[in-house]
Amino acid sequence: MEISIDEKRAEAIIRMKMLGIFPDTIQQFKKDGLVSISEPPMEAFFWAEGEDLERIRKFEESHNALVYVVIRSYTTIGKLDDFLFVSDYKEEWQMDREYIEDVLECFVVDFCQMFPSFDRPSEEVWLTEPGFGGRSRLVLLESKLFRIVLEDNEWSLAVELIQKEEPWGDVWMENLQKRLYQKYLDGMKKALLKRLPAIGTYSGAWTSGRIKREEYFI
Repeated sequence: MEISIDEKRAEAIIRMKMLGIFPDTIQQFKKDGLVSISEPPMEAFFWAEGEDLERIRKFEESHNALVYVVIRSYTTIGKLDDFLFVSDYKEEWQMDREYIEDVLECFVVDFCQMFPSFDRPSEEVWLTEPGFGGRSRLVLLESKLFRIVLEDNEWSLAVELIQKEEPWGDVWMENLQKRLYQKYLDGMKKALLKRLPAIGTYSGAWTSGRIKREEYFI
């Protein structure tokens, strides 16, 4: 079977977004074909080059695959590189995606166990801002006070906690939202990090960060 490199690259980008990989890393792969390595202890991404890139290209050639990210770890027997790749067997792609999608489903289940006041909507609900190019977000969970939504921001998938608009002048509801916001946000981090090695955080145009599982569950 010969799947084109463009098809494999498009599939790889979908998986990178599902995994929540840094937007810059995805963009570099999409535009320039740069494969990045995530290496401890900071889990930062850097471009594969030299011997690393040579090993990646040999793997791709021998397996007719496309590597999109390398996860590096250090063990008692030495350095271990895990190649994340798109195979040449298209019938396997759905199964590979389902494994990644399982992370999101487990997040929903784990979060609802922690906070039973949240539940799935009875039908699919999208929040779309008015105007051309307005943001569109899928509602995963909701309570009387909050919604948890999923947004595809082109380079990654974001899970967000948003407050429902309170009736004008309803100070009681507003104060309760303020008290519960951080509690629910911490619960979201905990549920995501049970399945992911690290997550990115974003609170404004100039404020972002990264939380690793081993640091969070100290």
